[in-house]
Amino acid sequence: MLDPSVIEIVKKIVVSVILATVLGLERQRHGRIAGLRTHILVCLASCILMVISTNLNTHADTFSFYRFDPLRLAAGIMTGMGFIGAGTIIRTGTINVRGVTTAAGLWLTSAIGISVGLGNYFVAMITAGVCFLVLVMNIDRLIPSESFIILCVNTSTLESMLGKIKETCIKHGADFIDADISKDKTKNLIQYRIQLKFGYKIISEDILDELIAMENIESVKYEYV
Repeated sequence: MLDPSVIEIVKKIVVSVILATVLGLERQRHGRIAGLRTHILVCLASCILMVISTNLNTHADTFSFYRFDPLRLAAGIMTGMGFIGAGTIIRTGTINVRGVTTAAGLWLTSAIGISVGLGNYFVAMITAGVCFLVLVMNIDRLIPSESFIILCVNTSTLESMLGKIKETCIKHGADFIDADISKDKTKNLIQYRIQLKFGYKIISEDILDELIAMENIESVKYEYV
């Protein structure tokens, strides 16, 4: 017959893996850098560390010169998660940042593991359920928001086209933020990477048509950030 304490530990491990799987599958489905395995490992590690901490605290009376505080270890876990979360955040360009939601999800997954390790199953399950709904529903898309775009324009002239491009974009309701200019020596082209902001609407195709019709402009493309 297994010791009841062993059964409880196994139950905590199983519950932490199941809850982490629910969140990890959602991130894995979206191709995020921290997917199923990362979420399971984070939640499992947090759970085991809290189990160890609480067990040490239980036996602390045996050694009067030892003092254990499980909350200190929990605080250390959450602090350490900051380093893992930072590794999932990728910055491309000037304003394009990806991975913040995944980092926040990992941080919350760690908190769920701590909750399971302390035996607070109800809190852990409710938190995991709410987190899953938030990720699946994409509630931020239900709120109208400004859109940011990087417009890439290739020109075949050394003469600056930035003024004309900027004027065209502003005419169609865009706010000019910043621009980077570089030269493609292999194709002998000047490339403009222009950051634009649109208020509560997507980029107008009229901008692209007007830009591509300009003299010396070879190609125009854009991407949302």
